[in-house]
Amino acid sequence: YEGPFGVGYGVATLFAEKSGTAPTDSNQTGMEKTDGTVLPGLARRSVAVALHCASGPPPTPGNDYLHLDRGVFVTIRHRDGALRGCVGTIAPTCANLVEETWCNARQAAFHDRRFSPVTAEEFADLRFEISVLHPPEKVSSERELDPQRYGVIVSAHDGRRGLLLPAIEEIQTREEQLRIAREKGWIGPDEPVTLQRFEVDHFEEPS
Repeated sequence: YEGPFGVGYGVATLFAEKSGTAPTDSNQTGMEKTDGTVLPGLARRSVAVALHCASGPPPTPGNDYLHLDRGVFVTIRHRDGALRGCVGTIAPTCANLVEETWCNARQAAFHDRRFSPVTAEEFADLRFEISVLHPPEKVSSERELDPQRYGVIVSAHDGRRGLLLPAIEEIQTREEQLRIAREKGWIGPDEPVTLQRFEVDHFEEPS
């Protein structure tokens, strides 16, 4: 139920399982990927509460996966797939994934400088995606990158840094990925940089 929200209203996202089993992700050391499927709905709930000027803390994590402390990016899209906002953290700033998602959802909705703040009128037509970052690892060459599997962090010596998530449809090559990451960090094409790559656990609302 998307509105109105306030104290006393519950928010839920329902998922239909196929063949009686839930999908798994081998990158999660045996944990079911469904352990994080609540995160897009949680992001929606956080923005809905903010839109209606309500207050209150985020929910308590309901499983071991949600207790992890990792960086989280929240991406908001229109139904047609057009980007509406994307903000996140490379390293965790909160105690767990629930709190990290709760905070970053509001940053993506209201403080992405590329877009005007999300409004209540458009809210029902938006879709939320969550990318939970695995710890980055340093690489010595761009040959170790793969834009479909790995995100990239490009860092200059003075602290400027650009990040790009993996599996962005428009980006097919390592060269494109690095170019855009440099641009996001205001790093020139010939400046020396440190490269890191990372994988993500990706969760999104059903279309």
